[in-house]
Amino acid sequence: MAPEEDMATGTARMPVGFYLGATLVGLWMRLVLAGWRSPIPFDHLLHAHSHTLYFGWAGLLILVAADAPYLRWAGFLVTVMGAAFLAGGYEPAAIVASTLVMFAWYAAIGSWWRRPQRSEDSLLRRSLAYMLLASVGVWVLAVLKATEAGNALAEDLAIHGFLGTFAWSFVFGAAALVARWHPLDPDGGRRLTTWWLVLAWITFPLGVAGGPEVAVLGPMARIAGVLLLYPAALWMVALWRTTELPLRLAAAWFGLAATGLAATGIGGTALLEAAGRAGVVVYLHTLLLGFVTTVAMWHLGRLFQARTGPAIAGHQAGVALMLTGVALPWVGTTPTIAMDLAAWGALLTWLAGLAWAGALWGATPGTTHSNQATTTSRQEA
Repeated sequence: MAPEEDMATGTARMPVGFYLGATLVGLWMRLVLAGWRSPIPFDHLLHAHSHTLYFGWAGLLILVAADAPYLRWAGFLVTVMGAAFLAGGYEPAAIVASTLVMFAWYAAIGSWWRRPQRSEDSLLRRSLAYMLLASVGVWVLAVLKATEAGNALAEDLAIHGFLGTFAWSFVFGAAALVARWHPLDPDGGRRLTTWWLVLAWITFPLGVAGGPEVAVLGPMARIAGVLLLYPAALWMVALWRTTELPLRLAAAWFGLAATGLAATGIGGTALLEAAGRAGVVVYLHTLLLGFVTTVAMWHLGRLFQARTGPAIAGHQAGVALMLTGVALPWVGTTPTIAMDLAAWGALLTWLAGLAWAGALWGATPGTTHSNQATTTSRQEA
């Protein structure tokens, strides 16, 4: 079954539903930080929010784009996992559910990998390979917990080994979505993605206080963080040349994330401690909401031939407002004002997502991708 036919059956709408649910939980978290009371503990909300966005939104969307098998099973297990995290936090039930989700990903990726591969699938291959690499962090963390062999730093490194590498798998996936409509220059695209493939996974220590100073891995991560500015510039130019406003905005978000990563490579733990938890939040949301989600919204809008421009503009404004609120304490703004602003930004982001999803649900997938791509090429010629 071609990816577009799968879209018509509704499989591609599953990630959209997970996006709305996960960002609603994110809004809930922002309201709690702004002073609202919640019957569900904050850490339960946090785990449900992050795991559902990683697996149910971006990860599942990439599997849909690859036309991988077992997608409905994967979607069902993500639902169970999200509910388990909301109900009990990081407890045995949620751990079992998230483990089953990971095995579903292994089954889907393994089955897809055994199929005859097309040359245009190279970006998806790299995306899925990075998902597999990211899962190593989960198993390392499990061993450290079970044996009590690691300290807090080692456990944090394992967690960020998962979070950081999985996030970069979404970068490859987003590039694959762009390339379906605007094929990358063969030489430039190969150079760009090779830099990412070699360097991106090494940067995970840059998300942990003390990580940049860890023997061997720390210096490697710092050098990689700075060197990744070069492929970031290549990618920003490629997105800008598409002349499409959503992709140009996505390029700006990607450049901001790459600059933050390079700055951490230079400043090390001193910069991480100065930025605090807010720094990690700003980086991940810049990369995943600003860049990856913008590209995904644009791609699905084109695929469904839906008018999503206004909703994407609202998404941009909401993310910018939310992250401004998160970052305001760095310049001395009172926490109350900052958190209120971040909550308003989260509300705008969720409402924009709701409008975008409504546009998709009201549209009918058009012709096959090959015909759409041909039409696009003729228009650009």
